[in-house]
Amino acid sequence: MKISELNKERLTIRKTDPVRATVLNLLVDGVTKLAKQENREVEDKDFYTIATRSVKEIEKDIQLLISNNQNTLELIKELEIWKEFLPKLMNKEEVYTWLFSNFEKEFVLNKKNLGSIMKTAKTVENMDMQILSNMLKEV
Repeated sequence: MKISELNKERLTIRKTDPVRATVLNLLVDGVTKLAKQENREVEDKDFYTIATRSVKEIEKDIQLLISNNQNTLELIKELEIWKEFLPKLMNKEEVYTWLFSNFEKEFVLNKKNLGSIMKTAKTVENMDMQILSNMLKEV
């Protein structure tokens, strides 16, 4: 994903899809600022970081609007656009396969090892920590 491509898309759609154009602008801005703060070039992970932060904020805003019986359609549309920039996380089967291909069954079943498993899982790209956590609670 490149900033120049996003800017080109943003300029092309700014009149036909202003919500998406705004999201792309915010994404490019956020990614650029993040890399600049850390005094480095923009990396792919920056897009995920900014998108993740934005999704969490918008989800909170939506809940607040719902609790106040207000319209959320615009924010829901924005949320869907932001989600396009999130990394695809492992599904339950992929997490299961990862877990038992990296750890012996006896190790997984021992509650004392849960912290070690979670610590290792955090280093795995695209690991869905919620699925893993639920899976470990089940076993």
